[in-house]
Amino acid sequence: MTDVLTHPLILLLVGAVLTGILFPWLSRQSQERKQALDLKTSLVSEMTESVVSLLSRVAAVRVLQSWLPSSQAKLDAAVDEMNADYFRFRSTGSVIGVKLSAYFPESELTAEWQELNELVLEVYALEGIHDEDRRKATQVRIRGRLQERYPDLLIADDWGEITEKWAQVQDALMRFQSDLARRILRERVRPVRG
Repeated sequence: MTDVLTHPLILLLVGAVLTGILFPWLSRQSQERKQALDLKTSLVSEMTESVVSLLSRVAAVRVLQSWLPSSQAKLDAAVDEMNADYFRFRSTGSVIGVKLSAYFPESELTAEWQELNELVLEVYALEGIHDEDRRKATQVRIRGRLQERYPDLLIADDWGEITEKWAQVQDALMRFQSDLARRILRERVRPVRG
């Protein structure tokens, strides 16, 4: 039996199987894992950048409106930047949604991204609502959706301007984004074959 295992023809066949099948398979598996991680990291980075950018611009506009005796020109410039981020957010958000659908088709990630996207857009839209009743109703709706997801959050009905209450809303949105990012990084990517 030992002679058969050490026979040169058997050793040649074992070597051929290892180098022709097993090593390429292991290499491909490693490459696919790296590509999946790169894809997920890129997606999470795009999501984070778009959410943080728009929320930061909204906060900057609120600061200029509330606290700083700033000039109208500074406020107008900040509003223009916020609006530009809104359009980038909409565009990037659509692309992210398509990528989530393609790479995680069996998952709820796309629906969760859509929910986060809608909440961030509602926060942005608040800056254009000047009717106090509509503004309060929108704030209550946003708060309700966030507290449905995070019952431990204590968000007041009236956020006022830039206050601790507004920071709670931003923190809740960032917590939502972080939780979604963690789920994306844990989720298995559906292989896309060319």
